[in-house]
Amino acid sequence: MKKKILVTVIFLITALSMLISGCDKKYGNFYTLEEAYNNGLLTKENLEEIAYYVNNSLSYPEALDRKIEKKIKNDMAYEIRHAEKAAVKNAKPDGVRVFWYYGEYSDCYIVRLINDYWLLPAGESYNWINIDGVEIHLVNNPPLYVWRDN
Repeated sequence: MKKKILVTVIFLITALSMLISGCDKKYGNFYTLEEAYNNGLLTKENLEEIAYYVNNSLSYPEALDRKIEKKIKNDMAYEIRHAEKAAVKNAKPDGVRVFWYYGEYSDCYIVRLINDYWLLPAGESYNWINIDGVEIHLVNNPPLYVWRDN
């Protein structure tokens, strides 16, 4: 009987520690478009296709896979919790939403994310970025992220 209780206690402690340590797991990394291009994660052709969707405010024809979306939201919550400035220690994945999805290119997912933790600047903003001759017009917020699974 004592052995069963001991095994149960060890199992519960192990399960609890796995649950707690799993809360701060990071699955992938975020990049800017320029970082992803300069690191060889995206090609010029990828940038041109992304520019087509972004510049014309078009939805990507395929939906973002739910498992990938969950990982992206988890990782953004992780980034918010561990930010050098304005960290929010209680940030959770359910406080992050995919505002816009622009597709998957070479295992990289292009998204705009919003969250309940960081305020976006008020008013309209118009930014053009030029990467190797490809111009992408970023109107307003939220920022554009490139996410890649590890």
